[in-house]
Amino acid sequence: MHNRIKIIFSLFLVFISLSPFAQNKKQQIESLIIKNDSLLELVSKERKITFQKNIELDSVVFNLENQVRGLKKEINRINDEVIKKVKENENLKVEINLINKQFDLLNMELISKSDSINTLKLKISTDQSISVIDHCWEGISNYDTLITVDNKYFYIFPIDSMEFKNASTVNNQKYLLLDRNVQSSKTGVRITYANGKFKNFKNNLVDHGDYIQYSFLGSFKNIGYYILRVQLYEGIYYLLIDKDNGTEVKVLSEPVFSETGKYFACYNATCAGDDAGLQIFEVINKNKFKLIANELKNHFWDPSFVKWKGDNQLLFEKYRCPCELYKYSKLILN
Repeated sequence: MHNRIKIIFSLFLVFISLSPFAQNKKQQIESLIIKNDSLLELVSKERKITFQKNIELDSVVFNLENQVRGLKKEINRINDEVIKKVKENENLKVEINLINKQFDLLNMELISKSDSINTLKLKISTDQSISVIDHCWEGISNYDTLITVDNKYFYIFPIDSMEFKNASTVNNQKYLLLDRNVQSSKTGVRITYANGKFKNFKNNLVDHGDYIQYSFLGSFKNIGYYILRVQLYEGIYYLLIDKDNGTEVKVLSEPVFSETGKYFACYNATCAGDDAGLQIFEVINKNKFKLIANELKNHFWDPSFVKWKGDNQLLFEKYRCPCELYKYSKLILN
């Protein structure tokens, strides 16, 4: 029985295989098998290519990493050299400062020797007035320093009278005399500022120490300030007043501007009453300036007249009270 079934099943298979439908399906299956084999072969090739590219990329990445490590080492080396150079430069700066200090000391010594020689020459002279000058300036060096507000120093050097006399005029500043915001009268001066506020500067014309009189001199072309002259019972000073907000700056004199207006100086010399001294201001812009120097160190004289030579040299006449005799110096701004 079992064999009969087996034979019938085999015959059935043969019958099916011989049918057109079965043949068609068989061909389709064989075609799919061929395509599948082709795809498998293509995938295999792509995998090989990808594997090769990955190997190449790994090689490139490895080389780049080596280059980066090399560059980092080079950067560290350069940084070390820069730090070394900076330290060397700092040491060099210290040496330069020491040399400059030695130069200043030698210069002071040279000037002192020159003063001694000049004193000897004056003593030899038969001119009686020279002996008065010797007595008046005896023991006083021409070499001084001007201390700035941030503790820097400007050195003051002696010059001859001809260099001073040949310099430009003391002040090329011309004031603008008329201003609708300023009213002057016998009682004083009233100023209205750009912000709408105002102030009355009232005179007190009494015959004692409380005397004060305000005089409007004008305004400046190059800075936005008014200038008032303030006369006291003993003494005089000036006020620079901001046109916009009324900020007041007390100065020793009418400003003397440098050639291009970058700086201006104020000065005063007196035997009694007023504050004597020298102020130097730097103009930042039309509405702003700052004090950069206002103190003379180890001086026995006062500036009685100043002139500018360009924008960086301030020449001045030195007054020695009570002798009423003069010498000349200049200060060079850095």
